[in-house]
Amino acid sequence: MVNKKLKVLFVPISGVGHVNACISIAETLIDRGHDVWFTVNGFWSGKLTKYGVKEVLLDKSDSPMDADNMAEVAKHMVTSGKIGGESALQKARSRGTTIELKMKYIQYLDEQLERLLPAIRPDVIIVDQFMTLPSVELSGIPCVWSWSAGPLVMVDDERAPPAASGM
Repeated sequence: MVNKKLKVLFVPISGVGHVNACISIAETLIDRGHDVWFTVNGFWSGKLTKYGVKEVLLDKSDSPMDADNMAEVAKHMVTSGKIGGESALQKARSRGTTIELKMKYIQYLDEQLERLLPAIRPDVIIVDQFMTLPSVELSGIPCVWSWSAGPLVMVDDERAPPAASGM
C-alpha cells in the first residue's frame, strides 16, 4: 500500500472535551505526515495551531451549543440538567428537551459545511457530533463518526442504559 498524505477534516462539537479528544487523534495523524484541519468556533481561534492543526473558523451562531464562552456552555449544561445531581433517569428524561437546540445547531453547522467542503476538499472527514450531517453524508467524502462523550451513544440496544445516563 502506498503511503499517501491525506487532508483530514475534523468537525468536532466545540466543547473542550470533544475538541481535546479530537486533538489526540489529530496529533497521531500529523506525526504520520497528514494535513489536519478543524472546523471550530471563535473560542478556539489560534489555540490549535500549536498542535499543527489548521483552523477553519465557523460563522458565529446564537446557539448555546456553539458559545464562544465555555462558561456559558457549562451554565447551559447545568440548567438543562445534562450535568448535576439529578438521577440517571431524570437526566435521560431531560435529554428530550435539548433535541430542538441540537437540531438547530446541526442545521447551522450543515449549512456552513455545505459551503466549506468544496473549498477545503478533504480526503476524509472525522465527525464528533450529536448526529449525522447531510452535507458530509452527501459529499461522497469518506467519513468516520467519532464520539468522545461516551460510547453508549453508539450502542443501539434496548438493554443498554440510556446514553447520557452516566452509567
